[in-house]
Amino acid sequence: MKKINKMLATVVSTSMLFVSTAYASTSSTSHSSSNVTITPVTTQSVGQKQNDVYLAAEKLVHNPPRHISFDTPGFVQKVYSAVNVKLPRTILEQSKVGKRISNRSQLQKGDLVFFNLVNSNKNEVTFDGIYLGKNMFAALTTHGLMEINTQSEYWSNKFTFGVRIL
Repeated sequence: MKKINKMLATVVSTSMLFVSTAYASTSSTSHSSSNVTITPVTTQSVGQKQNDVYLAAEKLVHNPPRHISFDTPGFVQKVYSAVNVKLPRTILEQSKVGKRISNRSQLQKGDLVFFNLVNSNKNEVTFDGIYLGKNMFAALTTHGLMEINTQSEYWSNKFTFGVRIL
């Protein structure tokens, strides 16, 4: 029985190692089970994952589904799910994850961008999208999926902050 348990532990540990090495993770946490140590291995750099977010957003904007079944934060959630990152459902919840970026010039492709479209409270966020670089972001608007210039007359004074997830 002892030999079977040790063999089972080895099989389970080997399976966990395979899963953890196949999954792109930024975590360096080690998991230990008896005499076997399993450390997740990053298969993609953070920069590559951010670029994958950018590509997923571009793909959706340029090839939108016939019937869009999501709203503005749903678009952000859908793009990030394409790179195996789960984000919260609402704009407010999405604004509370990751590292906040106050300076627009520090945004990178794949960052979330948040806007206040009602101007009632400077820190309130009512709209979000995904930064594409070169002052452009992708978002679902009332006009459909679009690429929008953050420095346009309408959007420039509505930018609140960005968030880096990856």
